[in-house]
Amino acid sequence: MANATFVEIFACRSGPFGLILPPTYVEMRHIGIIQSEILYDAGQAGDSETNERKIIFDGLELVVIGPFYDHEHYGVLQAIIYKSQWVVSGPIRIGQSFAEARSRLLQYGVDLNISLSFGSEDGHITLSFSDDKISRIEYGCYMG
Repeated sequence: MANATFVEIFACRSGPFGLILPPTYVEMRHIGIIQSEILYDAGQAGDSETNERKIIFDGLELVVIGPFYDHEHYGVLQAIIYKSQWVVSGPIRIGQSFAEARSRLLQYGVDLNISLSFGSEDGHITLSFSDDKISRIEYGCYMG
């Protein structure tokens, strides 16, 4: 989270900035048409095997991790939103003007004039702008 503003209330899956995604892995896979999926090497998390997947929808990319044989539970490691049809990111949206995003975020103590990245020990959000509008929202979520 280098050069990011610390925001104590930030959490990737809860609170005002939390990703708004279905609670189960099966439901998450049905939020849109999957354009591509990449399965990364399986690993170990405690006593169970896990897998990490990058699931690409039109305008939304998710990197998720979960138990290999469990299609109910998953965690989000990364989310990249770059099309406005995805309303999964709390008070900020693709296409919002810098002024509107700044106004909404100031309510939570985030000043976009200082940084375009903010978060906590739980993860961070980085905003990209094009023509004074949000063009990309990237979540980096920490598991553990």
